[in-house]
Amino acid sequence: MVVQNRQTRRRPATRMVASVRVSHNNGRMMASTPPPVRFGVIGLNHPHVFEMTQILLSAGGQLVSYFAEEDDLAEAFGAHFDRPPRARSREVLLEDPAIELVACAAIFSERGAIGIQAMRHGKDVLSDKPAFTSLDVLEQARAVQRETGRIYDVDFG
Repeated sequence: MVVQNRQTRRRPATRMVASVRVSHNNGRMMASTPPPVRFGVIGLNHPHVFEMTQILLSAGGQLVSYFAEEDDLAEAFGAHFDRPPRARSREVLLEDPAIELVACAAIFSERGAIGIQAMRHGKDVLSDKPAFTSLDVLEQARAVQRETGRIYDVDFG
């Protein structure tokens, strides 16, 4: 969807639509909303990670944990988002069965590999741009996406 502003410049518009499940219970209709998407964050090397995380939270997502090797980046992120648990390692976060999606704003050259690793662990991926810095890694990600059926999305925010 594109919205025109008063100066007739085009800008993207984001709209979240909540889905509702309807079930029948003893002849009565009951509506329930799906559970929140539980997500983790790997790589805090670009400030877009704050916006990406806030968008996921505003859409009803639940931040389960995050991982960064850099203590200063982890401290700032943790303080900003009310001290969610910091995973001891990338592997610990990826192996957490509660996490459905991994958001990533790591160093450019690491994003593709992190996304591939996340998909192999059964997670969907939301990567900051650029998601890939080589065609080889892009091809690997495409192959893993086909194998796993996971979603690999890129935030162009």
